[in-house]
Amino acid sequence: MENSIKIELSIGDRMYPITIKESQKEGIFKKAEEINDVIRFFEDEYAIRDKQDALAMALLQFATKEPSKNLFDVVQRRLDTLNHLLDT
Repeated sequence: MENSIKIELSIGDRMYPITIKESQKEGIFKKAEEINDVIRFFEDEYAIRDKQDALAMALLQFATKEPSKNLFDVVQRRLDTLNHLLDT
């Protein structure tokens, strides 16, 4: 069983303590960095001064991009599995 670790993420200049599996650490920090990059983009490009507004815009951007790709991948894998089952 994989060990859980406690880390603190900085997102939008706030610290968030979370518990994750040790193998997730690098990926979680990369995602937090991506989120902070998008927050900075909205602050710079649209002169957003409130971090909460920039965070909301970043969340909307991620919500409209990431899940659709992941959902497509899941559906594709399931269809491939079904096709394989039907072939055998």
